[in-house]
Amino acid sequence: MAGFERYWLCSKKIVVHVPSDVPLWTQIQKGHLGLQAQISDSPYASFPSPPDDRYLKYEIWVCNDENRSLSDFHMECAKYLLEKPKGYPDPLLIEKPIWTTWAKYGKGITEYQVLEFANKIVSKGFEISQLELDDMWTTKYGDFDINTKKFPDFTYMIGQLQQKGIPLTAWMHPFINLDSKNGMDKSLHKYFVQTSSGESGVTKWWNGKAYIVDFTNPEAVQWFTNQLESIKKLGVYSFKFDAGEVHYMPKNFRFHSGTEPNDYSRAYTRFAASFGRAVEARVGSSTQELPILIRTIDRESKWVHTGLQTIIPTVLNLSLHGYFWNLPDMIGGNGNDFTKLEAGQVNTMPEDKELYIRWVQVNTFLLVMQFSFCPWESKWVDYIKYECEKAVQTGIPVFRPLWWHLNTSEAFSCSDQFFVGDKLLVAPVVCQGARTRDVFIPKGSWRDQSGKIVTGPIKLNVKAPLEVLPFYEKLSEEEACLEEPPIDIKLYRANML
Repeated sequence: MAGFERYWLCSKKIVVHVPSDVPLWTQIQKGHLGLQAQISDSPYASFPSPPDDRYLKYEIWVCNDENRSLSDFHMECAKYLLEKPKGYPDPLLIEKPIWTTWAKYGKGITEYQVLEFANKIVSKGFEISQLELDDMWTTKYGDFDINTKKFPDFTYMIGQLQQKGIPLTAWMHPFINLDSKNGMDKSLHKYFVQTSSGESGVTKWWNGKAYIVDFTNPEAVQWFTNQLESIKKLGVYSFKFDAGEVHYMPKNFRFHSGTEPNDYSRAYTRFAASFGRAVEARVGSSTQELPILIRTIDRESKWVHTGLQTIIPTVLNLSLHGYFWNLPDMIGGNGNDFTKLEAGQVNTMPEDKELYIRWVQVNTFLLVMQFSFCPWESKWVDYIKYECEKAVQTGIPVFRPLWWHLNTSEAFSCSDQFFVGDKLLVAPVVCQGARTRDVFIPKGSWRDQSGKIVTGPIKLNVKAPLEVLPFYEKLSEEEACLEEPPIDIKLYRANML
């Protein structure tokens, strides 16, 4: 995610913080954090800077109470150094899965396939919070006209979805390709990011060469808003806002306003949030207050660091920076063949069914589930919504690392176990072929998914066959004395869609 905050929390109860006016470069290598201030040959060269801002400045916050927990120390520092949420996304996104056309249909998506996809989901008994129409539904990247060759009756399609109670959201981005009508309209170039010579800057993104809308310009914001409002009049419910990172800026760029590069990501994300609580974006900078989903960038359909094993660390990292509302992107990743998505061909789910099942389990207790391939389902929605409301009031993350409640060296290095609020401990399997795993239980009485009660602190090695997601509910002293029935977390298997 672009715009991560300049905030580093250490297990020794130390925080390193760098002010936003420092032209910062970072590097993490061999366990060491490197910080450097550099203006030349960097995006910061686009902004005038006083001499004092050309040097590295940073703050070190140290806990002076050895009995204070790391989580308490973090919360105290966050009060002064990080923004906090002022609301949370549409509860419907928590209650029901998001479905997207991307991983299955890619750029080839058509009106017929959208309706076929929706009908299959509904016929198999699955719920939908919203159906996301992804890439290539317009005539050109940067134009806002419906591609009538692929969608001959767009309003009819939306009407059919609405009859089933399915809101349609649409993929959106800030790029205006050079070959689009809007790109060739010179009267619109005043809305695009300029270069130091006063010309519209050209950038390269994953779908060609383009201009990029300058969201620090109020007139550009109004123009773009008008385009999206016209699309909403067709029946589109909301939008998925892609990109927005500074590295897509043209060379020698100049914004209409702003004092540092991340002002763009900040302005773009706030623009996205103006379209409601069902929005998703993938960038942000000091925008923790916005009640929208921040999406993890697409994952490969693999076990390793480009796939499943980074889901939990990413969620926890975002949470500690104040971005509580993470969308972990598509369950199962991008599928077998990314080239099919680019070529407009129907993609297939990962051949490794074990990987897909474990991916579902990892997502089961996270905030939002998003499917493009077939799902399972779980029932802890009310508790997660309650924790979201509490997070807005207290600033305490919904999703917390193991060390939040367990102060051990093993807890600090654990990247595949997490808490949801105070009372739910989740320990998914993220290693290929594993049928057991170690689980670290903190102090107190905890009940597993079978109804067995264990008392911590303790380290367990538990069985985790493919059909089992290890998780534990914390019990009060009174509950621990009673024999409770096992928690009902039904996982429903579906046939391939």
